[in-house]
Amino acid sequence: MDKSNKIIKQGTAGNQTKGLRVLEATLSESESLSFKDVSISAISVITVTASIPLIYLLLRCNANKLEKDPVFIQRYGVLFKGLKLNSGITYQFTTIFLLRRFLFVVTLLTLEQLPYLQLLAQIILSELLICYLIKYRPYDNLLDNVIELVNEITIALVFLFSQGLIHDLPDTFTSAYRENLGSVMISLIALCMIFNVYFFMQNMYRTLIVATCVPLCIKVKNRCTTKAKVEDALELKGNKVEKVEVKECLPLEDDSPYRLDDEIE
Repeated sequence: MDKSNKIIKQGTAGNQTKGLRVLEATLSESESLSFKDVSISAISVITVTASIPLIYLLLRCNANKLEKDPVFIQRYGVLFKGLKLNSGITYQFTTIFLLRRFLFVVTLLTLEQLPYLQLLAQIILSELLICYLIKYRPYDNLLDNVIELVNEITIALVFLFSQGLIHDLPDTFTSAYRENLGSVMISLIALCMIFNVYFFMQNMYRTLIVATCVPLCIKVKNRCTTKAKVEDALELKGNKVEKVEVKECLPLEDDSPYRLDDEIE
């Protein structure tokens, strides 16, 4: 009996030791994974944070090259393509856009326990950007300004309606009310997506068909027309030469009023 108890105790102790080892390995693995995640997040935050002032300084210090320097336009044109270049507040729209998204991430990380403040901060940022788009209209094309404005208004409305989906709200917001509110938000997002996809496809049509295929067809047509004109000119010239040669080779007839004997006399 004592031997069996000893064996049971030894088995229990061995199982506890194995369990502790497994727990220790799991904790160390989770710590290593969390360290990797934190490292990746830190590198991403540092990269994005550093890119915003770098883009601002790049555009600010090379403002005179935005329209005239082809090398600079080829390298960095994506940062100001389609923007108005007559004012810094307009051609810096890329910097403002990145700053807006960066503040969005910051509010999500720092105000995790305060959802009301998160939504309030996002609504304020969206309203500021909407005012900027209405006042300055940074794009040369009116349609691009309208698309950007519609997107930002949709984001602001989604954040505004999200206040009704927070679980800490009082019981006055019933489940049916929240379902209807969620349906409205989904409808807004779907309409915004359809709006963007429609104009994206229209832009692709203009780029591929109008800007690429039409000039190519005109170029081929011009080449064919030029070739036909050259062939016609060569054929006409050949006919003239042939006629001249025929006239020179024609002999004088006997009844011609002009005779060589008369010329000699």
